[in-house]
Amino acid sequence: MKRTLLFFLLAILLITSLSAVGDAQQKPKCPPPPAHGGKKTIKCPKTLNSIEDCLDTGCGSVDPLLNIRKNMTEGNLNNARDITFAEFAALPKLVDGYCHIGDPRKPLKDKGEGDMVRVVAWALDARPQKTRGNDENGKPKRGETCNCGFTGRDDPENTDVHIVLVDDETLKLKAKATAAKPATATKKAVPARSATQNTLKKREAQSQTAEFAPRLRVALHDRFDGAKLKSLINPAKGGRLQVRVTGLLMYDSEHAVGPNQLLRRSDWEVHPVFRLEFCPKGKICAGGDWINLNSAP
Repeated sequence: MKRTLLFFLLAILLITSLSAVGDAQQKPKCPPPPAHGGKKTIKCPKTLNSIEDCLDTGCGSVDPLLNIRKNMTEGNLNNARDITFAEFAALPKLVDGYCHIGDPRKPLKDKGEGDMVRVVAWALDARPQKTRGNDENGKPKRGETCNCGFTGRDDPENTDVHIVLVDDETLKLKAKATAAKPATATKKAVPARSATQNTLKKREAQSQTAEFAPRLRVALHDRFDGAKLKSLINPAKGGRLQVRVTGLLMYDSEHAVGPNQLLRRSDWEVHPVFRLEFCPKGKICAGGDWINLNSAP
């Protein structure tokens, strides 16, 4: 009896130790963050008429190394390697050697950042980067620093298009409509939401992101049309579109190790997107049936 109890206790100790090792691998020990938060202040150009006037680093309080990756315009489509959605989603949420915003990005490069990849998935929505409301000084909020503050509300040609990508399994997820809830002393009012809206939110929690950056419109003379893509998907009616996305792998470190988490599976993105093709209705697209978005009427 004593031997059985001793064996049982040793087994528990071993399992606990292995669990601790696994946690250590998932959450690498990091030094304290720098006092300035890892960001640098870069002054915006006096003239900002379009994205062509914006620095590669962006401007404002920025992580210049991240913004430079977001604003890449060079890449060889012929070197693209195919990856499955599962491989895309399985990239590590936390990367050993990368701890804070502004850290050198070699550990990320070692995991594939900067590789040209091609992935097939279902697009559930396409959104220009937007900001709503005013800041603490009563002025309209600015857009992303990588785009020098341009916003999709006013300057869609000078902002990113955020594309929500999921796999076949995620399409099985569904949610019901929810009723509105009035405000209380401690909580804000919650508007009613349809089953379509709630289903999209539930699926988006399992999504990966692709983003088209505005500088490619200039560098590649690319008329990537986010509104056209959105109309083909028709998310307002629960639509979806099978797409083949080609672009550079990028780790969105500002969200991955920063305080503002996004609704998605991980913070690896295809960013920027160099080419987006879609599969028309009635086609399987195993071969040459893909249509380049820029070629669609």
